[in-house]
Amino acid sequence: MTDGLLGRHDELARLRAVVDAARSGHGGALVVRGEPGVGKTALLAEAVGSGAGVRVAHADGFEAESSIAYAALHRVVAPWRGTVDGLPPQHRRALRTVLGLDAGQAPDRFGVGLGLLELLAAVGRDGPVALVVDDVHWLDAESAAVLALVARRLDAEPVAVLLACRDDPQHDATVAGIPVLHVRGLDDASAGRLLTSRVREPVDPLVVARVVRATGGNPLALVDLAHDLTARELHDSGLAEEPVPVGRHLQAHYLERVRGAAPDVRTWLLVAAADSTGDLGLVGRACAELGVDGRAGEAAEDLGLVALGTTARFRHPLVRAAAYGAARGKERRRVHAALSRAAHAAGTPELAAWHAARATVGVDAGVAERLEAVADAAGARGGVVSRARVLGRAAELTPPGQDRDRRRVAAAEAAVAAGAAQIGAALLDGLVPARPVADADREGPVAPDPVLRARVVAVRVGLGLFTSDPAVVTRAAADMLDAAALLHGTDAAREQDALVRAFEHAVMADRACAGRRCPSSAGGWRRARPCDRDRRRTCCAPWVPSCWRTRRPPSRRCGGGRPPSTRSTTTVRSPSSPRASPSRPRCGTCAAGTPGSRG
Repeated sequence: MTDGLLGRHDELARLRAVVDAARSGHGGALVVRGEPGVGKTALLAEAVGSGAGVRVAHADGFEAESSIAYAALHRVVAPWRGTVDGLPPQHRRALRTVLGLDAGQAPDRFGVGLGLLELLAAVGRDGPVALVVDDVHWLDAESAAVLALVARRLDAEPVAVLLACRDDPQHDATVAGIPVLHVRGLDDASAGRLLTSRVREPVDPLVVARVVRATGGNPLALVDLAHDLTARELHDSGLAEEPVPVGRHLQAHYLERVRGAAPDVRTWLLVAAADSTGDLGLVGRACAELGVDGRAGEAAEDLGLVALGTTARFRHPLVRAAAYGAARGKERRRVHAALSRAAHAAGTPELAAWHAARATVGVDAGVAERLEAVADAAGARGGVVSRARVLGRAAELTPPGQDRDRRRVAAAEAAVAAGAAQIGAALLDGLVPARPVADADREGPVAPDPVLRARVVAVRVGLGLFTSDPAVVTRAAADMLDAAALLHGTDAAREQDALVRAFEHAVMADRACAGRRCPSSAGGWRRARPCDRDRRRTCCAPWVPSCWRTRRPPSRRCGGGRPPSTRSTTTVRSPSSPRASPSRPRCGTCAAGTPGSRG
């Protein structure tokens, strides 16, 4: 059977087992517990939606009726009101009295529970029944107690009782003794598929993973974010260290828990949420500077919002998001400034620079320089994701000019290295146009720094190959030769890398350009020359980088008719360096002939 819910195979199997048992004449019950938005309602609907031959009755809890005795029981019994009159006298009397149909002395809950059990057994004689009660936490206390009593006593009745409630300790006593299914957030793969299926534009896998982790895989939070935020806003949320926003459907629940705390506790929660390390020492120093009572953390733990140990850990990622989102911008910046000073005093300059950046409004060249040093340190450790994120923030804080462009390009390079193509493309917006250097004079000015222009060309080629953009793939070798020309005499290491990449792209194009026209680095075109032996195969000789200065890629006619699989090697030699790079394969069928002309 195909499940309609992502990543819920095991949960659905357990729920359906209870319904199938009722179909076989064995009653049972199950309590589905989980955080708001985790998918309890969807699980119940899916579990009973495919139960052929099972009658389903629903009775959800409503907060507005939670103080009215037996209000929920009235909705449970309503479909079978006629069956009540056929019950034994004591059971009929108990139910009719609590439902307000008869006057008399109110029976005890046990008697009402036995009456409901007898009613379900009578209804089950005509076929299996599934009673689904959602939002048990909003039921009136009397109805909840009666339903739990019945659920604990189902045996030979063909009845399945499925209850759903929030995972809150205050409900433990109500559902004690009933089997429980704890529903957690979706696994990373399923949560990622859910998010990307709801977003209107493609989102980088790196951002998807970050958002999934920040929401704990909560399906409702993911759907809300996909609906409320654009792809660019998701990128910004996914690359930031701050918690992602709380979706509109969950906002009230989590904000209510945070705002119900005392002022010192709320400030402590904000500091802990702004600090991504969970370091209790750092949080304590920042709170002391802000004048917060040192016992506020323990009060937050008593409220069930955090767990304190060697670190401070929020009970759920969305609690952290609510604690951060409930504060105004001015409060957040004040907390980040305190954390920056605390981190500096603790001898962690990288963390201090990051918090200083979050406390800054507008641009600040000094903070941007500190962040660039942090990014360089992260890159030296292999942290390309951290480097992209920190350099992106450093560029935001840099005044307009070449330094800002340089940092944005460096951040784009790191994003491409991390596999975040869309983030890299967004970082390049507004920089060097994506066009050949030879066309620059015709299409307008470009950035004055040739090295920066070359780096942008290289990044755009990398992005185009990553996304399989035909317009980039067909010009990849020529564009890398353009980049090498810009780097000549300025940056020998990058020049050599550009030449090698140009050769690699040319070889790749050589293998795939049968019957096509191939671009030269000068913007002209030359036609592939058919092999004399087999007209169906075409050999398009790769551009030899040592000829890049003349901008005349040599094209050689196939000679001898050897099969294209025969290979010889040629050497890539940079005009600025006598050293040769590692050898690269060159098609052996093009080893002889005369240079062709460009058409």
